[in-house]
Amino acid sequence: MSGRGDNIICLCEKNKKNYLKYKIFLAGYPKREITLKILTYIFSRIKTSLFYRFFKIGANSFIDHRAVIDGSNFISIGSNCFIHRNAWLAVPLFEAQNTIPFKTLDIYNSVRVGPGCTISAAQGIKIEDDVLIGPNVTILDHIHKYTNSNEPISRQGIKIKGTIIIKKGAWLCANSTIIPQKGLLIIGKNSIVGANTFLNKSLPDFSIAVGTPARIISQK
Repeated sequence: MSGRGDNIICLCEKNKKNYLKYKIFLAGYPKREITLKILTYIFSRIKTSLFYRFFKIGANSFIDHRAVIDGSNFISIGSNCFIHRNAWLAVPLFEAQNTIPFKTLDIYNSVRVGPGCTISAAQGIKIEDDVLIGPNVTILDHIHKYTNSNEPISRQGIKIKGTIIIKKGAWLCANSTIIPQKGLLIIGKNSIVGANTFLNKSLPDFSIAVGTPARIISQK
């Protein structure tokens, strides 16, 4: 065992990144779990390449096979992004009636979309580099119409609320909801939307918002 440890130390000195990879494998993960992760990775790669035709997808981006993608021709994903299981990325083509593919949902580089998230763009959502989106976050630029109380809401189409820009380095915490009140909603650079927060107005750079409706509790 000591010889194995010495080898790991040597790897650390030569290449820190490789050392960290070995450390992960020696951290106590059961072989069954490691095997499952490898199979999930392989199957997810196959599904992404066979089923989706994105407007663009960058190098080293990963979409879990349990995620749901609707309207991939209108979705652009940059490099080194990670889309977790059960996330739903959507462009509602029937309701929005788009015909010419363009970047309706534009995700930049190194963005992480957590499990169970819903991001639906009928007009325009832009997510810049290094944005962290926690579990079960909802980001919508539209809502369902409700103009006829005698007709099921599901048949009344959608109403565009505006467009959304989430700037570089922002963090949207678990269970938060982002829907513009009207027009352009901007979440500023390195800003935080707290857990369980409902945000419908723009948030300045380097600020923290919490509550329903959101209120700013800190700004640098």
